Amino acid sequence: NQTLDPATEVRLLEVQATTNAHKGGQIAFGPDGLLYWSLGDDGANGNDPSNNGQDTSTAMGSVLRIDVDSGTPYAIPPGNPFAGGGGLPEIWAWGFRNPWRFSIDSVTGKIWLGDVGQDTWEEINIVRKGRNYGWPRTEGTMCYLPPACDTVGLDIDLPVYQYPHTGGASITGGFVYRGPTQTSLTGLYVYADYIEGVVWALSYNGVDPPVNQTLHEESWPGLIPSFGVDAAGELYFASFDGRIYRFFETATAVETPAPAAGSLGAVHPNPFRSDATIAYTIAASSRAALEVFDVRGGRVAVLFDGPVPAGSGTAVWDGRDEGGRPLPSGVYFCRLTVGGATVDARRILLLK
Repeated sequence: NQTLDPATEVRLLEVQATTNAHKGGQIAFGPDGLLYWSLGDDGANGNDPSNNGQDTSTAMGSVLRIDVDSGTPYAIPPGNPFAGGGGLPEIWAWGFRNPWRFSIDSVTGKIWLGDVGQDTWEEINIVRKGRNYGWPRTEGTMCYLPPACDTVGLDIDLPVYQYPHTGGASITGGFVYRGPTQTSLTGLYVYADYIEGVVWALSYNGVDPPVNQTLHEESWPGLIPSFGVDAAGELYFASFDGRIYRFFETATAVETPAPAAGSLGAVHPNPFRSDATIAYTIAASSRAALEVFDVRGGRVAVLFDGPVPAGSGTAVWDGRDEGGRPLPSGVYFCRLTVGGATVDARRILLLK
């Protein structure tokens, strides 16, 4: 067994946030022995995003690279794009909104990153030195807030893949599988949608168009915040149902799908400032709950929890917690459970 001594902590780098939104949140050592760190743009939600993604004088909205084995408390690698000036020397690449999870392929050394979108698109990027990934001028391959998205001279790298919010709401970046047992996944980038609980595998060789396949189609019992690999390269993901799952190959079987127990409809307005109306449908009379969670998975409000008749209805959330206190601007999630099982979820943007 090994223990950690808190007294040995050294604070290497601190970036002061000004909002509670778009934190990013991944660190990883690359094959070069250097530490990479993704940071969100720290911007407000809605139609007035921060321009930090296009501001290379700030660490926000960027992937950083530092040498933790040299300097005090760290050194700037001489190969960084702004090591000689012109921008923050820690920056490796920029133009991200909320680069929640990235990973470095153990075979190719490529950095695969899932960047959480605003209203329409979730995107996957392969991060390269000194490249601009567009936000907030672009969201995915599309202009964000047209026509005010001049990209002249920005030399933007477009995502290798994107999916619309009709198929999800918040990407969780994963890993290129290099383990020894799941041979059908070898070389594929496995990722998920945080809200919908769907897991996919993307095939992309840099030449042919990417091919995306679904590994798990039904919503997972809990939100999926992160993936990980063990020393052998086997792939896992964490879920807010309190468990960690490992991937196994199974024989294909044809089953009759169970009828849906319920679903969520539109959230209107979204983003909202005072009240959001959430539509729902319950297939058969049952005990059901509609709850609101923050981005850390903590429950902040219960809109209903008890016997609910079959049919459609609406519930209203006023942006307050269970104690009636106003909550700050940010991303929240409403989740519908029927008979104790999660059946649907939606992302809600609260603006103050």
